[in-house]
Amino acid sequence: MYCLGGQTEDGKALFSVSKLNPTNNHWESVTIMPTTKSYFGATVIGKKIYVSGGWSGNKKLNLLEVYDCESNAWAELTPMQNVRSDFGMTNLNEYIFVTGGLNVSGYPLSSVLKYSPETNVWTEVKPMNEARYGHELITLNGSIYAIGGRNKNTVERYSPAIDKWDFVKS
Repeated sequence: MYCLGGQTEDGKALFSVSKLNPTNNHWESVTIMPTTKSYFGATVIGKKIYVSGGWSGNKKLNLLEVYDCESNAWAELTPMQNVRSDFGMTNLNEYIFVTGGLNVSGYPLSSVLKYSPETNVWTEVKPMNEARYGHELITLNGSIYAIGGRNKNTVERYSPAIDKWDFVKS
């Protein structure tokens, strides 16, 4: 288990990274993130942790960075087309998906981005039916679910095979 970034009690973004050693139940420091961040997204594919967007100080980010757990090293990848924070991030079928969040002006987004680690390219896919931020994004049975968010109690399901979002029972 890894713990990445976040912020201090006085709101300063962090770049620290720690991992839990299960053999002795102690946290160990590993290579820090290249950029301080809070309110970012993260997902794991294989032995790599992909970290995107968020805040660094008073600036929103569009960065995409990857941490290789085997080499204990960070690399910068192609950034997202736009800055965003407080969004959902997950992976499905070796692709990374980023949904919603807040744009540079603080407005909620419905847009959805798809990233291919193989080609290092972002593309837009069908937007969600509702703009949302502060929501959870999970994969289950070949679909992606956007759950809740600030002032939302709805759930949407994305079917990548037909590039479509539908509302499901809240």
